[in-house]
Amino acid sequence: MTRIELETVIENHLIWLTTNQGAQANLAGADLSEVDLSRANLSGADLSGANLDYASWPLWCGSANVTVDARLARQLLAHAFAVAKQFCPPTPEQVEFMNRFHRIERGEFPRLDQIKEGEKK
Repeated sequence: MTRIELETVIENHLIWLTTNQGAQANLAGADLSEVDLSRANLSGADLSGANLDYASWPLWCGSANVTVDARLARQLLAHAFAVAKQFCPPTPEQVEFMNRFHRIERGEFPRLDQIKEGEKK
């Protein structure tokens, strides 16, 4: 998908969100690696199977209700817990799920171990 095609999909998605015209974004399977999506309103978009490695994810309400697959969910959770685990320690089930993040399996991202209760801030 070219940059122009992606911009068109995102513009049509915004029209769909605000007027029910346009088209809901279907970015399933798209290669969005290294794409800056930080200002995109992806609410309700389908990103199942999309490659978002090194992409900028919207950290505002524009990422609410996005459809993702387990691969992307692991990636997002691993990054979130890596910076916030001292405030909200993940459960053993969450750690097990996140440690199957493809970059952890390749040794490119640190494994997430559950922190001790005493380390909570």
